[in-house]
Amino acid sequence: MQFGNYQSNLDSAVVKTKHLYAVKGMIDKIRDILSALLAANQPVRAVPRETMNPTCIRCLVVAVCLGLFDLMVATAQAGDTTQKPIKQLNEASDLIHWPEGFSPKQTDAFVHNQIFIDAPAKVIWSNLVNAKDWPSWYSNSADVQITNSDEGRLGPTSQFTWTTFGFPVNSRVNEFVPNTRLGWFGDGTGIHAYHTWLIIEKSNGCEVVTEETQNGPSAVAFNLDQPRAMYDAHDWWLSALKVRSERAAGKH
Repeated sequence: MQFGNYQSNLDSAVVKTKHLYAVKGMIDKIRDILSALLAANQPVRAVPRETMNPTCIRCLVVAVCLGLFDLMVATAQAGDTTQKPIKQLNEASDLIHWPEGFSPKQTDAFVHNQIFIDAPAKVIWSNLVNAKDWPSWYSNSADVQITNSDEGRLGPTSQFTWTTFGFPVNSRVNEFVPNTRLGWFGDGTGIHAYHTWLIIEKSNGCEVVTEETQNGPSAVAFNLDQPRAMYDAHDWWLSALKVRSERAAGKH
């Protein structure tokens, strides 16, 4: 599965907003043209008909009409916010700690994944916090750069930049409970996310739960266009984590 081409999908909603500004700029230019004409010719009613350039007038009228048409289309597109991604709220874990504004019910998108891993919590935790190593076993991650870290490991106050789904994300750790809980914020173009991990120790291994919520126009656009992408990526991440951790624990 390749995720590198998802940038265009993620940007689609942002383009609508940018289009509004483009149309506004065009209208501003038309206003400037009208102002220039008025300044050059004095009040329009005082300009002799024969001194006015018919071609210029026709072009100006066409530009105004096209500008108004584009503005109506852009406004309609930007205002179409009724469709939202489907969220399986019944899957949300009651054990997850969500920051204010990022609970599954409050956000635009939500996904839940979990898996059983036959390995100690400390082994699983080590793989998760060694973020610099993610690209070597989870190929939907790249270019991981961590600030204020200990040898490439995430810590309680770590900030890190990385690439996932083909676009750059700025992240910062919010929850850090060794061998149990890890959560970080992630900000990208038109998207604000929170990704959290929960390790639940069992008698013969650990249940690992990962959930993510997202807000923003790019989150809506991406999850409508690719409704399984986030789930599939996290399933892939958990499967790779399982293989890596069980090998480290000598289970395979």
